[in-house]
Amino acid sequence: MKKRIISSLLALVLVLTLVPFAVSAADIGNTGANPFEDVQKDSLFYDAVLWAYYAQPQVTNGMDPTHFGPDLTVTRGQCVTFLWRAMGCPEPRSTSNPFVDVSADQYYYKPVLWAVEDGVTNGVDATHFAPDDTLSTAHIITFLYRATGAGSDGWYQAAGVWANNSGLLNGTGMTVAPDVPCPRGDVVLFLYRNKNGQSAHVETIPVTSISLSAYTLNLETGDSQRITASVTPADATGQNITWVSSDSRVATVDSNGVVTACAEGTAVITATCENITAICLVTVFIPNSWNTFETVHYEWDWMIWTWSYDLKMPVAAVNAYKSTPRDPYAILTGYSLYVFEPADDEYLSQLAQVFVDTAMENGWGKDTAVQLAISFVQSLTYTPDDIGLGYDYPKYPLETLYDQGGDCEDTSILLVSLIKEMGYGCCLVMFDDHMGVGILGNDTVEGMYFQMDGGKYFYVETTSEGWSIGDMPPELINKTATIWPF
Repeated sequence: MKKRIISSLLALVLVLTLVPFAVSAADIGNTGANPFEDVQKDSLFYDAVLWAYYAQPQVTNGMDPTHFGPDLTVTRGQCVTFLWRAMGCPEPRSTSNPFVDVSADQYYYKPVLWAVEDGVTNGVDATHFAPDDTLSTAHIITFLYRATGAGSDGWYQAAGVWANNSGLLNGTGMTVAPDVPCPRGDVVLFLYRNKNGQSAHVETIPVTSISLSAYTLNLETGDSQRITASVTPADATGQNITWVSSDSRVATVDSNGVVTACAEGTAVITATCENITAICLVTVFIPNSWNTFETVHYEWDWMIWTWSYDLKMPVAAVNAYKSTPRDPYAILTGYSLYVFEPADDEYLSQLAQVFVDTAMENGWGKDTAVQLAISFVQSLTYTPDDIGLGYDYPKYPLETLYDQGGDCEDTSILLVSLIKEMGYGCCLVMFDDHMGVGILGNDTVEGMYFQMDGGKYFYVETTSEGWSIGDMPPELINKTATIWPF
């Protein structure tokens, strides 16, 4: 049984259009000779430097007549000045200056006022602009993002996605981060690319889902295992996967998806690309702890006999499930996370085979094994969440077996898991405030059913004994249900 959890969102193809800067000078073809010894013809920023030097108004000149200093750092004051000049030196609408470190005799006075007025940037606090602080890639990309009207949300994260998708970063090897300085050569390159339209009209292909090589891992302390991730579609513009652990005390994950087990417990490893995520549940146990078993005894009545069965379950596995965070969005995928959980397959398969063997030994046929499994699940104690826990808590099948009960969603998930192991078609039937099971049947079966894909799924109630296949509580008959087939 293979589990798949794929986080997906509906996405539209986005066409990014950057607003070109209003430069009054001639284009790059009308520049003069290159005066700078440190700017070579094959440099990525060659055209950008000449554009910045010859533009009217001039965006920037050299550090001296023959050196541009492409590798030198840039300050916040210098950057907003470059940007202001590239925009045509617009006059600030107000002379109100909130910053004690920006005086009227500084070259960046008007650029700072303009930038603050137009929402391009603001101070490091209410009264300080920090014009001499070193410029980072996060600063310049965010300034451009806001100045061109591409967006205004948040700090550098959204701007970084915009810059990457629009081609501003192509060939630079730069990452957008607040601790990565941006040298002069790259600053004018970003300004030039945006002005010259080289990054305009870039069609982006959004990521719609992420697939993982594993959705659950069971590791002993000290073990490591790599999870690989792939995005859909394969030619999506964004391909960078980030990895995060919900609890680094239990398990860590590095930038390559390598998970290392640290201490007993559970952790959720999340892979993210753009705004799409996929998760892997990691259970860490102490070596040999899964060799400790507890026997759970079941006894129930069906037909004219009393039945009993003893199931041995590993204590560590049960505890791992009980400490696993519940997925708040599980209902959106029909609780498939719980039905397809592979770590408990061995025990569900064992129990399902007991029902099949019992039916065959008594000469009843395999179909009767399904009825025996139904009677077993119906005999489990009904315990609503508001009594047991006080909040909605869907259980993994092994938890329900260990607890010998649960509410309607718990017993329905368990029954569907068992019926799947027997090889029969089934589904979860979800009402607004209740859940049951549907079993694929033929025309010889009578009772209430749901039609789907040409098949009839006959309703089964799991919360108490005595309900036959096709019987439905009267209060549910006219209610709308959502069907999740398995």
